Amino acid sequence: MEENSLLFQVHKKRQDWQKKLDFYQDELLILRKELFITSETHPDLPSVIEHVQEYRQIIKKKLDHIDEFKFKLLMNEKQTDTSDDQKMKDQIKELEEEFNSFEQKITELKGHLRRFISRNMK
Repeated sequence: MEENSLLFQVHKKRQDWQKKLDFYQDELLILRKELFITSETHPDLPSVIEHVQEYRQIIKKKLDHIDEFKFKLLMNEKQTDTSDDQKMKDQIKELEEEFNSFEQKITELKGHLRRFISRNMK
């Protein structure tokens, strides 16, 4: 019975991460649109345009990373070895560390983007 409980917990964690990744993906797409609006507001300022281009490249990389992590979650779920609880725990711990690191970086990036957009939307 404990194995089913662990399996359920692991599955629930993956679902939660998937939902958060979908949310972050949507947020980044919205911020990308806001960056476009910012660049349209200041087409005559090369420094703003340059920053917008750099942020768009960073957003593209983060969106690619989200896709890769989603794929990794899918593969992990398909390859879960239900006969080895410790291996399953180790795999989830590794994914959790990677997700937490990504989440921290995405939060920092969103803060930088929002500050840049708010300063340049005049």
